[in-house]
Amino acid sequence: LMIIVSDNTATNIVLEALGKTHAERLAAVNDKMTALGLKNTRLLNRLMGWSTKTDSPESIRYGVGMSTPEDMGLLLEQIVNRTAIDSAGCDQMLNVLGGQIYGEIIPRLLPVDADDISVYHKTGSVTETRVDVGYVKSAKARYVVALFADQFRDHSWSNNNEATVALAKISRMIWNQFTGDSGFDQQPVLSQDYYPYPGGEWLRLRLHNGLFPDP
Repeated sequence: LMIIVSDNTATNIVLEALGKTHAERLAAVNDKMTALGLKNTRLLNRLMGWSTKTDSPESIRYGVGMSTPEDMGLLLEQIVNRTAIDSAGCDQMLNVLGGQIYGEIIPRLLPVDADDISVYHKTGSVTETRVDVGYVKSAKARYVVALFADQFRDHSWSNNNEATVALAKISRMIWNQFTGDSGFDQQPVLSQDYYPYPGGEWLRLRLHNGLFPDP
């Protein structure tokens, strides 16, 4: 749940298993990040946890946590190379990342129907931030990519958010660079939204196909 559907409650449950106190839990995560060589990645608070919010300068500025594309790329590279933890654990993490349901950034414009492409990734978003970090694997290319967008004007939550679309286009440019591909048709993207009223259900929305680059 924590990774595949980005469930913040599940994230907090995992965090609570790492220590008896809030400080111990944060230290467990941050010490591991330091051990892996991630210099600018810190967990600063539990999610949705105003009662446990710290008043450090980083927490005041960044809220729940902080990281960089370089750090996230390094972390995923270590998972792919089976050096982050033991090989079986890394395989399990990749299997979970491969089940990610949100495909609006890294895989969005890749020729997933025409080529044997697997994307193992994790998205993230807050009001002015959209990110997606992933490992793209195919017969044509294998690479890790970390895409971050911050402080953009469009605060909408649709898959047509300007930052989301821009990152998807960058993802395709990177694919083209490694594979020699050029033009392509945009793939349909499924998003999911939940109506929480009694009897509600998951509503699937499909975006229309379009050309990129724009004519």
